[in-house]
Amino acid sequence: MPVEREILVSSDARETRVALLEGGVVVEVAIERHADRSHVGNIYKGCINRVLPGMQSAFLDIGLQRDAFLHVTDFAYDTVEESPGPAECGTPPIETLIQEGDTLLVQVIKEAIAGKGARVTSAVALPGRYLVLLPSSRHVGVSRKISDLDERERLKTLMTGLLGDSAGCIVRTAAEERGEAELAEDLDYLRSLWRSVCDVAAKRSAPALLHRELDRPLQLLRDLFGGSVSSVIVEGDEAYRRILDFVGSMAPRYTDRVSLYTDPVPLCEARGVRREIERALRNKVWLKSGGSIVITQTEALVAVDVNTGKYTGRRNLEETILKINLEAIKEIVRQLRLRDL
Repeated sequence: MPVEREILVSSDARETRVALLEGGVVVEVAIERHADRSHVGNIYKGCINRVLPGMQSAFLDIGLQRDAFLHVTDFAYDTVEESPGPAECGTPPIETLIQEGDTLLVQVIKEAIAGKGARVTSAVALPGRYLVLLPSSRHVGVSRKISDLDERERLKTLMTGLLGDSAGCIVRTAAEERGEAELAEDLDYLRSLWRSVCDVAAKRSAPALLHRELDRPLQLLRDLFGGSVSSVIVEGDEAYRRILDFVGSMAPRYTDRVSLYTDPVPLCEARGVRREIERALRNKVWLKSGGSIVITQTEALVAVDVNTGKYTGRRNLEETILKINLEAIKEIVRQLRLRDL
C-alpha cells in the first residue's frame, strides 16, 4: 500500500517553510529566507571580462557582486557556430570559443563562497516535473534510478519522438510509467519557459538576469507534486494564490489538491514541523539508545561523527559499536534528506 504524502507550506513576511510528510512523519524540511535567496539555477546574460588560457576558464560579469567563473568543461561549445564538435577533436581550447567582450547565456550551478564568484555553465538545463530540458543539446538520457530496461527504452523512444531535433532532455525518475500525455504536458511547459528566456535575452543588454529559478517551495512542488502527493496545505493568503497559480500552469488537473489552512493554531506547530526544523538547525542529534551523531558541514564535505554517548552495550565492544552504527545509519539517512545535504 503506497504511503500517503502531504506537502505543508507556511509563509510569512520573513521566510517560507516547506515540509514533506510521508505517513504523517516529517521527512523533508526546507526553509527559505526571502532576503537570502539562492542564485543556483538562475539564468543570466553575461559579458566576458577575462579569458585565461592557462586555466582554461573565463570570468563573466553577470550582475552579481563578484564575476562568475566558467570552466571550459562547462561550456556548451557544440552550440557555437563554426566550432568543432566533441566527436571531432575533444574539448576545444576556451580561447577559440569566446573572447573578451563577448556576451554569453549562462546558468549558475554553484553558489559564490569564500570570496569566490558563482560557478556557471552555458549548457542551460530547465527542470520540470518529469523532464530536464537541455536546449543546447540533442542528447536524450534516462535517470539511472529507472532500472527496468524496457521502461528505459520506452521513455527514450517516446521523448526522442516528442523532441525531434529541437532539443535534448534528461528523463527524471518521476517519469517512470508515465504516459505520453503527461510527458508532453511537461515538455510544453519547459519549451514555453525557454522561449520566454530567449525573448528576454533578445531585449536586454548584459549583464542581466533572464530567469530566476523557482523558490524552494515551488521547487519542492515541481519535483514531488503529482499522483503521489495527496494534498498541499498552504498557510498564508499570498503563498496560497502563488502556489495555486503555479500548479494551474504546471499541472491543471491537480489544482483541487491545494487548500488554504485557516485554523488559529500555526500550521507548523499543529503538524509537528516546528520541532523537526529546530532539530535540523542543530549539529547534534540524539539517538534512542543514548548515543548521538554530530553533523558538520564544511566547504568540501559533510562530516558525520557517531558517538556511543550513554550507550555502553551489554556484551563486548564489537557488539556495542555494531549496534550504535546500525542505529546511526537510519538516522543519518533521514537527516541527510531532512537537511537537504
